[in-house]
Amino acid sequence: MRTSLASGICDRVTEYITQAITIEQFDAWYAPETWDVQWDDDDEATALVHVIDELMAEYTDGRWREDELRVQLHEGLKLAARA
Repeated sequence: MRTSLASGICDRVTEYITQAITIEQFDAWYAPETWDVQWDDDDEATALVHVIDELMAEYTDGRWREDELRVQLHEGLKLAARA
């Protein structure tokens, strides 16, 4: 069963992927919501945050265009769901 934080992360990522929210809106929610996840006892949320943080860093560094970021995030959610 998915944890509350993990569900919230997946929901917000899905909103971003489907362009219901902007990257700025996603980041404004995501950063404060997940900044201390490593101290929680929530392995699922921690794994999601690590994947998202890596992809967001690559986007910020110019490795991905925004449309590519959406694809990568979608793939990341699919992988996390299988884990």
